Amino acid sequence: MSKMEKSSLKIGSAALLTQVAVLVFLALFAKEELARAVTVKSELVNKTVTILEVPKKASPMTCEAVDGLPDSKCTPGSTNPAVTQETIKKTICVSGWTKTIRPPSSFTGRVKVAQLKLYGDSYHDKVPSHFEEDHFLPLTVGGNPTDSKNLFPQLWHLNVNGYDAGAYTKDRIEVLINKKICKEEITLQQGQEMLLEDWIATYRKYIGQLPKF
Repeated sequence: MSKMEKSSLKIGSAALLTQVAVLVFLALFAKEELARAVTVKSELVNKTVTILEVPKKASPMTCEAVDGLPDSKCTPGSTNPAVTQETIKKTICVSGWTKTIRPPSSFTGRVKVAQLKLYGDSYHDKVPSHFEEDHFLPLTVGGNPTDSKNLFPQLWHLNVNGYDAGAYTKDRIEVLINKKICKEEITLQQGQEMLLEDWIATYRKYIGQLPKF
């Protein structure tokens, strides 16, 4: 092979690698991906060429509400550390106490809009005003007021097999469980577990069938 042919091969190889690197960069830039640099050595041109490699992207989280119950992986519920069995007479059993810890609607409104995007496929109705940003474990039973794991968008009225499993219905069992805790008919922990495991089953146990939709 002549010197001219060797020189042409080296130049051609370098140009090809450069074009590949540029195309990869442009493709990544168009996708607005963050990337990390990876070094690739070319033996043909005896030089180092830097290209970009796209990091693997995590799948976005989605949540699914079923028959008035939130997705446990998104909304498992969380407690308020200020409320314990020893403090109930100074906290949840004091009339008006929950008003002192309830977050403003400006806060819950923002969380509602964000969570509706996560729970959106669970509802045909996606109008924010048709939902309450519900505390899954209610404040009156020691629920955390601001933890997003204790908040989820719940329709005010939800048709489940002809019965209403919406927020208005849930409010009734929340009030009753609070009364039972404060009368020491059940413990705080028992009341919390009942509502977190299945508030609808708890409603049927203590009140009866859900209201007709």
